[in-house]
Amino acid sequence: MRNKEFKINEFLSLVLKWDKTLIYVNGNKFRQCKYVLLNIPVNDIDQYAFINSIDEVIDNLDHSLEEYTELIPPETKFWAHCSNLQAWAENDYNTDLLVLTLSFPLLKELTNAGDSKAKRVFKEEIGKRLMRGELSSIGYLIDGGYLRFLTCEEIVSIFSSDNCLVFDNIFKIYQKDDLDQFSLASSIFRDIGKYLFSSIERKLQHIFNTGNVEDLYIFFNYHMFDFLTDEEISMLFDSPMDLLERSLNILNNIDCENIKIEEGLLSEKIDNVLGEKIQERLLKLIYKKNMKYDVFFYLDLLKYLKNDDTDYLNYLENI
Repeated sequence: MRNKEFKINEFLSLVLKWDKTLIYVNGNKFRQCKYVLLNIPVNDIDQYAFINSIDEVIDNLDHSLEEYTELIPPETKFWAHCSNLQAWAENDYNTDLLVLTLSFPLLKELTNAGDSKAKRVFKEEIGKRLMRGELSSIGYLIDGGYLRFLTCEEIVSIFSSDNCLVFDNIFKIYQKDDLDQFSLASSIFRDIGKYLFSSIERKLQHIFNTGNVEDLYIFFNYHMFDFLTDEEISMLFDSPMDLLERSLNILNNIDCENIKIEEGLLSEKIDNVLGEKIQERLLKLIYKKNMKYDVFFYLDLLKYLKNDDTDYLNYLENI
């Protein structure tokens, strides 16, 4: 078969060669197109109205016809790929219109080749995916090193936005104890937790306003504070957040056998950051005469106190 070429713009073209569709960027071979056959059931079309990207469509569609792709002539496949990539280019390289594993590598390659439009939208597309909070997409961007194309200030700005859903989506997986998604959520949180201070602060404020002890357990049991900077940890435990005091005020009203803190209240990281401040804050609470000895014991907080202080706490428990 004679080679066919379709030029989308000065940087992007497709070539049909040896029955294979190849993508070229700035005259250099980029990769071979992979064929994905989507079969959208007509009766179920409404369920796709709120899907954000082609990746979500692929995850939700019937793939039963993919085994028959070899029956489709190579030239037909070629023109289908040309149509898809032309639509992608005409829509400002919107990464929602191509699969993630093609759109971002191709957009990066076009940027490196000097495509001014690609350069303009590249960071915007990364930011859009981060803001949307789809964990599979964010995991791909992290693994592919795409966050390094944003400055630290840009990343913090995205994750600090009230409209950014990534922290909420991670927290929902922890709430549901979703084992299928837990590994991905934890991996992402380890990588980007240091950028999520504003989201953590907002969530804690909501917990203290509502007294939602189950959500409080999640923070401590999953050591979610450990990924913050030392300065940020100190800010949470200082006024006005007063994390330790407000947490203990909630836990102090619960029978010890019903408290679901698994490994003590304070992690080694918090211990190292706060040091003697922990003892100061605990003593302040003790001398307010509103803390239970059993709660301190169960949460492994007695180790921060001297014998006289624990005796006094025990005394308060029994008067």
